[in-house]
Amino acid sequence: AMTRAKEKLIMTAVSGEEKIMNSKSAGPISFARKKGYNSFMDILLSCRLEDDWNGSIEVKNVKLIDIMGEEVNDILRLEDTERELKLLVNSPVREKNIINNIRHEYAHSELEGLVTKTSVSELKMAAMHLPEVEREDMQTGRMIPQFENGKGAEVGSAYHRIMELIDYRKITDDCADVDIKCLDDQMSQRILEGKLSDKEYSLVDKSKIIRFINSDIGKRIRRAAYNNNLYREQPFVLGIAAKRLNDSFPDNENVLIQGIIDLFFIEDGKIILLDYKTDNVAQAEDLISRYHTQLDYYEESLQRINNMPVSEKLIYSFKFDTLIKL
Repeated sequence: AMTRAKEKLIMTAVSGEEKIMNSKSAGPISFARKKGYNSFMDILLSCRLEDDWNGSIEVKNVKLIDIMGEEVNDILRLEDTERELKLLVNSPVREKNIINNIRHEYAHSELEGLVTKTSVSELKMAAMHLPEVEREDMQTGRMIPQFENGKGAEVGSAYHRIMELIDYRKITDDCADVDIKCLDDQMSQRILEGKLSDKEYSLVDKSKIIRFINSDIGKRIRRAAYNNNLYREQPFVLGIAAKRLNDSFPDNENVLIQGIIDLFFIEDGKIILLDYKTDNVAQAEDLISRYHTQLDYYEESLQRINNMPVSEKLIYSFKFDTLIKL
């Protein structure tokens, strides 16, 4: 509906009077501030350009439009319409009604923080109890290491993309070590197919990927690939009781959680769950507290969908070239 307006768009909403008074934004709006938005009205208020708010509305260039979209200037002249509308919206009674509406308290205020659908990443950051500024750094990629010459977020995406494209079935011997030539041959083909860019491949440390493929977990993945039991970049949507996120939510409210699982494979009738990380943490174990919530939801989703237990939850740190068990 917002895309249909030709000259003016009028929207109504309810928000706290204090929010309106303090809503003016000076400069670009930070991610940390956006994280605090609880409604669409909060977004609109942050874009206000007025220097003050006095409860009145100024009407400019008003035109009455009939139900067919045609101007009805033959009924009322535009100047008369503007004058009447200004008297209406700026009257003391109207101003009082506006303030009363602003101060209105929603009957179900306990649901203010309830969202019907969220991502695992959002829940992960909430569970970490990080300061807003640090959460913002995570979103912008500044907590992801600068491997070689790329920006953190780009590097992290490049690693994930290459790990998705590796064809483990073409590695003929699951006991033999793979060299960089083998990786280059596969990725060169992916570049020719348009599935990978030269820039993406240049961002990663190839030796780190080789070490992963040749590690014990890499060889287990290779065996699973041979048996068609390997799954990568699997999206899911999980429905859970909202009360699990916040005790104040009603028992009958539900929330959908969505995410994408980096990799899992089936081994001996059980699921092995693995997540890649490129975070620039001080030590590998820091990834456990940072991501255990995320992997818990992955585990629950996989067990529901496949009716099969998850026997291992693993994180592989590319910074430390190490596997971490949760």
